[in-house]
Amino acid sequence: MTLNPPDPIRDAVRAKVLALAAPVIATPADHAIIGDSEPLISSGVIDSFATIALVLWIEETFLKPGQELDATQAGLDSIEAITATVKAAQPGQAKAA
Repeated sequence: MTLNPPDPIRDAVRAKVLALAAPVIATPADHAIIGDSEPLISSGVIDSFATIALVLWIEETFLKPGQELDATQAGLDSIEAITATVKAAQPGQAKAA
């Protein structure tokens, strides 16, 4: 397993995803199987209600007041994709094409 360098946004996203996925992943050992590129929505790790909670958390945690997250399912389907979506939405960042 390759260790990723510290990334506060990715680490916060990972912690939130694991909290939202708690009903699906039974034990802490199961957390290890959710890698940064593992599908979350398309594999059923998080459901539609958890996805809405995730989007609201991202908007409250990382975006400016009144700013909405412009994301697709693909942009929310892995920790890696969520992190990129959040970083692209940060002030001063170019929008992803």
